[in-house]
Amino acid sequence: MKNKIDFSTQPYFPYHFVVLGVVFFLVSILISLMKTIVAAILFVFGIIFITTNYRLTIDVKDKWYKEHLWLLGFKIGKAKPYQKIEHIYFNKLRRETEYGFVARLTSRKVIYQGYLKVADDEPIFIGESTKEEPLLKKGEKLAKNLGVEIRKNY
Repeated sequence: MKNKIDFSTQPYFPYHFVVLGVVFFLVSILISLMKTIVAAILFVFGIIFITTNYRLTIDVKDKWYKEHLWLLGFKIGKAKPYQKIEHIYFNKLRRETEYGFVARLTSRKVIYQGYLKVADDEPIFIGESTKEEPLLKKGEKLAKNLGVEIRKNY
């Protein structure tokens, strides 16, 4: 069992911004010899869009966790103590989104979300996915390191 567990829970920027970050990064490499200032700016924004994410760090030995934003190596967030992690649980949600002003389009999808149940505290978000398998693998690995069981609420 590890003393400190650190993993990404979800990206900070939506998927479209991550793709834009990859484009900025590649364009900055292509124009680096011609326009160095523009290339440097695009490079920095590309790296920020690609790598910024929400993370969770759990210190099993000293019993604290930290939900934080990882931005260029800086961890923005505060550590909180916990008494005991009881279990990991997963929820299955059905999301419905409507698009359009005149003609309404409805999009429906299933989302799986995972949480850590901490004694006498609010649950800690560990991730979400449109597919059950990747989230369960993440939960199983975390459960093994924390020594807790997994529950499905569906």
